[in-house]
Amino acid sequence: MDFEKLLTQSIQEHKYWQFNAEWCKDCKYSKRVYEKMNIPQDKIYFFEISGYSKKEQSECRAALKKIIGTGNLPSIMIDGKLWGTEKELHELEDKGELQEEFVRIGLL
Repeated sequence: MDFEKLLTQSIQEHKYWQFNAEWCKDCKYSKRVYEKMNIPQDKIYFFEISGYSKKEQSECRAALKKIIGTGNLPSIMIDGKLWGTEKELHELEDKGELQEEFVRIGLL
């Protein structure tokens, strides 16, 4: 499977995009943040890799790293550019700046 092409197309098609896996605790955390902030689940496209084999998941992560510089779960993209990961969500939440940032980027 050509994950590089698939990921590139998917990222281009969605303003808000997240690289995601059902088994990933940091991905689950990000979804809880979105729920807490009342962001509709359909506003963010979740590129889910859980359905792929372990080998394919590894290939997909390598392809994403080639495209954006990281294969981290979750990787959060806005307008085709890497916004951050769960690390940025934690930092903004800890500082009490999450709502302000979500307004700035158009999620709220």
